[in-house]
Amino acid sequence: MLSVPHQETIDEELQQEQRSLRRINTTIKIVVFLFIVIAIAFSVFYGYNYYMQQQISFESKAIQEAKSTIRAQPRNADARVRLGVLYLQVGRYDDAIEQLKEAQKIQRDHQEALLYCGVAYMKKENYNEALKYFDKEIQYYEVTVYAKTNQWLEQAYYYGGVSHWKKKRYEKAVEYLQDALGIKGSNSDTYLVLGRVYLDMKKPDEAIGQFYKALEFDPKYADAYFGLGLAYEQKGDKEEAKKQYKNAIAVKPDFQMAKDALGELEKK
Repeated sequence: MLSVPHQETIDEELQQEQRSLRRINTTIKIVVFLFIVIAIAFSVFYGYNYYMQQQISFESKAIQEAKSTIRAQPRNADARVRLGVLYLQVGRYDDAIEQLKEAQKIQRDHQEALLYCGVAYMKKENYNEALKYFDKEIQYYEVTVYAKTNQWLEQAYYYGGVSHWKKKRYEKAVEYLQDALGIKGSNSDTYLVLGRVYLDMKKPDEAIGQFYKALEFDPKYADAYFGLGLAYEQKGDKEEAKKQYKNAIAVKPDFQMAKDALGELEKK
């Protein structure tokens, strides 16, 4: 029969062995978990890289195909516009402008060439030059039979309005944006920009009306709720402003500007 001290020694050894086994099991679990995390991270990284490579490959291939078409048909204005738009998509704005201007030499009233040339200049933040092309398009097409249904013309008015807004020509911006709405009255983006213009003009009531119109066509438009917050704050209605900032965050949880604006109001 074992003595008590000897029994205690065995019990202690068993406990130590169990603790060692637990440590080993824990270590194995951690290693397995890390392996899974690394595998997932590698898969995501590989998948993202593969996607980006495919995207770049697709865009490069499309550009090469457009160039081939132009070499075969140098007077093909549509092909030059296609190449210009591809350059625009990859951020090669000067190359885009070059092709779009070449298209206009072939067909001076080519609507897409005029529009995208203006957009390319907007991307370069050269709003005065952008307006030259939007205004040319408007001049050519505002008097046509299909002017009231011409979506390219609607975009020229819209981008023209944005360009005037950026240059702080607020009255002209309102004029262009209202003309855009005359063609497409369901464009929530146009109502949003118009609301922002009215805010800059210190006309919060008019701005509020435009932001609500934007929400009619897009009830989950976080920027419109944010605009309402700014407008109510401009009116001095802090509680309503807070409510609208919260609405913006509810729709878009990572909306940092709305969070900052709400935080500033709650400090007051």
